[in-house]
Amino acid sequence: KTAVDKVKKGKSRIVNQRFAAMTAHYLFDADFCNVASGWEKGIVEKNVQDSRRRLWQDAAHERFGSFTELNLWLLSRCRALWQELKHPEYDLTLAEMLEQEQQHLMPMITPFDGYVETLGKVSSTCLVSEERNRYSAPCELVGQMVSIRIYPERIDLVAHDAVVASHVRCFGRNETRYDWQHYLPLIERKPGALRNG
Repeated sequence: KTAVDKVKKGKSRIVNQRFAAMTAHYLFDADFCNVASGWEKGIVEKNVQDSRRRLWQDAAHERFGSFTELNLWLLSRCRALWQELKHPEYDLTLAEMLEQEQQHLMPMITPFDGYVETLGKVSSTCLVSEERNRYSAPCELVGQMVSIRIYPERIDLVAHDAVVASHVRCFGRNETRYDWQHYLPLIERKPGALRNG
């Protein structure tokens, strides 16, 4: 249910705001299958199953330090598979078919900024809570609401249409991410607020 908020009769769906924003950004209409009707897209399901088997068996022997490393590894493995796999209708590899098709494709627009957004209030200790973790915000925002943009690897805090803080995302519980620069104006005004200030 990453895209759908509510399933209605037939193939009608109410999609979430971020999915609607992505479809508007890339100018496509979503076409959903009926609930529990995987046979409606059997070829797609089989291709996904085969790709998972090919890719993730190799991934079990790897260690990745970040999502970026994982994504780069996946990209290189996909490109290697495209060199090996034949197109089902033509006597060419998928890589060769892609090369032929690319000359007919439109240029790529700016990538969709794929985040989930919530709101949070900056506490008196310059922290914003999200998913049982805390992230520091500039001290001048104490008491104000900020937008929290949640990405796979980071959390951005946005105020007045500008990113005011960016932190590596916490995946545990009760963790705190500080940026010491957020506290400098406070320490200038109240040097005693910092031990041995």
